[in-house]
Amino acid sequence: MSELSQTLKEWNNVKQQLKLYKKKDDEYRLKILKEMNRLNKNRISAGGYTVSRSRTSRETLSKNNIPSDLWKQYCTKYSYDVYRLVHK
Repeated sequence: MSELSQTLKEWNNVKQQLKLYKKKDDEYRLKILKEMNRLNKNRISAGGYTVSRSRTSRETLSKNNIPSDLWKQYCTKYSYDVYRLVHK
C-alpha cells in the first residue's frame, strides 16, 4: 500500500470516528440540557465538573434579501480549502 493510500485510509477512519464522537457528544449535551431545564439552572456542577450555558446570537444577511449593489459593497468574502474524502 502506498504512503498516500495509507494516509487516505487512516484519514477516512478518523473521519468515521469523529462522526461517532459527534453523535455521543450530542447525546451528552441533550442529557445536560434536560437536567439544566429540570433544575431551571444555567450552571450545574458534579464530580468536579461544571457546565454552564449561555445564549449567543448572530445576525446574518442573505444575498437574496438586499439589492445586489449593497451586497457587493458590504459583503465579506472568505476563501478556504475544502477537502472531501470519499471511500469507494
